Amino acid sequence: MHFRMLDYYETLSRKENLPIKQLLVYVGKGKMTMLDFINHPNLKFNYTILNISTIDYHSLVESNIPEAIILAILGDF
Repeated sequence: MHFRMLDYYETLSRKENLPIKQLLVYVGKGKMTMLDFINHPNLKFNYTILNISTIDYHSLVESNIPEAIILAILGDF
């Protein structure tokens, strides 16, 4: 996944020329094992992974933001 995120970063950066903050939302049930960085001699790259099950779904439901309420479905019940 870390190489795919690097591809996304490069594509967005080249086309849009805007600052980019990447966030991957993990919705798996098992332990997350994905790398969130690439550390090569000529390249340092990282992004943030958010495990949705670590967020209290009550805070999403009570936010009154439709997108957050939808995300609550994926939260930790």
